[in-house]
Amino acid sequence: MNDLYANEFSLFTNFFQPTQKLASKARDGSKRIRKHGKPATPAQRLMDHPDVPKTTKDKLRQQLGSLNPFELRRQIRRKLKAIFNILRQPPNLMQLTIPSVTFYLEATRRYWP
Repeated sequence: MNDLYANEFSLFTNFFQPTQKLASKARDGSKRIRKHGKPATPAQRLMDHPDVPKTTKDKLRQQLGSLNPFELRRQIRRKLKAIFNILRQPPNLMQLTIPSVTFYLEATRRYWP
């Protein structure tokens, strides 16, 4: 699962899923007025920011050009399917350790002397 989030999921989210950032909010009595900016991906926000160096922007553009959103989605689905298959398997009862009665008695003595 960590591999999924560190690789395909973060790439897909940062390069291909636009979000709307909250631009401003105001209050008019009991009503709250929220204004959002235009939808953009986190990578696009970095490329549009004036303080980001040109070399970083070039690397982002190069990485964006090498990514295929459909292939990323296929890889995400494949990894999720593998995770769910592992979760569907019955637990191996031989590997489970069942605490003894003395363990429970010792634990209850800490709370009820």
